[in-house]
Amino acid sequence: MLRRMTYQNENCLRVGQEAPGFTATAVVDQAFKTIALSDYRGKYVVLFFTRLISPSFVRRR
Repeated sequence: MLRRMTYQNENCLRVGQEAPGFTATAVVDQAFKTIALSDYRGKYVVLFFTRLISPSFVRRR
């Protein structure tokens, strides 16, 4: 049975609300770099999350 998920938690961000600050490791110009969200204040930011998987761990079917 599929259930529709709703996020009506008061802890969720709303449109126009400021995001909490954080730092993360990112690939910038083909090198790993620590970045902070505050570095991009006033700019549009798109976050892309992915898993890093080595091809040796990919299971073949």
